[in-house]
Amino acid sequence: NIFVNGYNQFYKSATDWNTDGLNELNPGSLWVHVWTNPSPNHFKMDVFSENFTDKIELFVYDINGKLVHTEVGSANTTYTFGDNFNNGIYFVKVHQSGLISTLKLIKE
Repeated sequence: NIFVNGYNQFYKSATDWNTDGLNELNPGSLWVHVWTNPSPNHFKMDVFSENFTDKIELFVYDINGKLVHTEVGSANTTYTFGDNFNNGIYFVKVHQSGLISTLKLIKE
């Protein structure tokens, strides 16, 4: 599920959303929020999970499938990346304990 609001922010969960909206995570869910997208410089991405122990892995690929950025960290963190990316379309995959969330990014 991807939701786009008036501010061009993208949200994606590896599982279905709670019917109460974006503020609650379903058990075993991974919630990713990216802004500003499209971006003229860098992207900021929040990654939220109820799983505090397993690492978060980020993989960013260009439109040709070439891996251009990787990062390992923890849940409930804001990641910043993309300053050195050329203009174009990218895909970010966020992994945690078998959950995968994928989003499309545009660098202008």
